[in-house]
Amino acid sequence: MNIPVNKETANWKLEMEYPEHGRMSITMKQDGDAAFRRYDWMGKEPELLLNGKKTDCAMQNGCMIVKDLHAGDSLVLRHPIRTVKKREHTAGRDYEVLWRGCDVIDILPHGEHLRLFQRDLSKPIVLPTPEEVPYTGAANYGPTQQKH
Repeated sequence: MNIPVNKETANWKLEMEYPEHGRMSITMKQDGDAAFRRYDWMGKEPELLLNGKKTDCAMQNGCMIVKDLHAGDSLVLRHPIRTVKKREHTAGRDYEVLWRGCDVIDILPHGEHLRLFQRDLSKPIVLPTPEEVPYTGAANYGPTQQKH
């Protein structure tokens, strides 16, 4: 699972533009090194920019590493985002999975719709009034709380 999120620490700030664009950047708050993990879906030649200019990197354990950055430096990784169809085998079945960058956007064949909840609409819905629900100090205590 890949969960691209923006993050900020005392040493750096990470900003991502996924899933719309293949771009992420690290802004250094202190001197140090920075690295981006390189994935196959990033294409053959992702581009690294240091303060707006192309830069080289060292590759180590699947990571693109740029050393000796200074506070205020901005390191940007850019790459194309392509949609590809891959055959995946799981749970004894074959599927065609459409990937767009690091996101699954469709799985074929589509399965049957599975309802996880179904209300009997022939019965009226009766909820207790606020006066009928004793307050115990829990912020989420309410009419849907299970009985003991």
